[in-house]
Order: sequence, then C-alpha cells, then structure tokens
Amino acid sequence: MKNYLLFRYFAAVFGIAVLFHIGGMFCHFNGCPWWRHLIFVGVDLFIVYGILKRPQYFIYIFMVFLMQQYYSHGSALVHLWKVQQRVDWISLLVIVYLPIVLAFLIVDMAKKN
Repeated sequence: MKNYLLFRYFAAVFGIAVLFHIGGMFCHFNGCPWWRHLIFVGVDLFIVYGILKRPQYFIYIFMVFLMQQYYSHGSALVHLWKVQQRVDWISLLVIVYLPIVLAFLIVDMAKKN
C-alpha cells in the first residue's frame, strides 16, 4: 500500500510538470518554443501513465527520459550559474528528483520478477 501511494505522489509531480508545460505553450516564460512545451506535455503524460501502471518496458523508457533531462536541465543549471551566478532551482530539483523515482521503479520491478 505504501508503494502505491508513493507512486501516486510521483505521478502527481509529473502532472504538475504537465501543467507547467501547458502554461509554457501560451506564456513563453522560459524561452522555449510552444512546440517544445507541447512535446513535453505528451512526454510527461506518458510518464504519469508509466509510473501508475508500471509496465515492464517502462523503466527503460524512463532511463532514456532521465538521460535527456540530465542533458537538458544539467546544461541549463551550468549555463545559468556561469552566466549569472544563479541556481536554476527547477533544473536542480529535476536532477535530484528523477534518480529517486528511478530507484523506486527499479525496486518495484525487482519485486515483480
């Protein structure tokens, strides 16, 4: 039961990311084009589905997603620090949060096998 609630929490966080990207499609607040936000609305909705249903293949897709996010948010984090000596808190949270979710997905997959 605890895992079920934990995965619902993880999915809810990605639901918030969906709302962020929907907002980004209409209010260009982070410099990304609307179509990139649209792509991530779809990606994040799929992540929500994957976290809730956890099909066997999902962990591999999540690993690819994690690598893409590390590249994107890691680059943003370093760039903002170099240029403005500021921390990009959203990028930092993404970089810390995603491996935690991955760890729980790995544990869950191991329990199923």
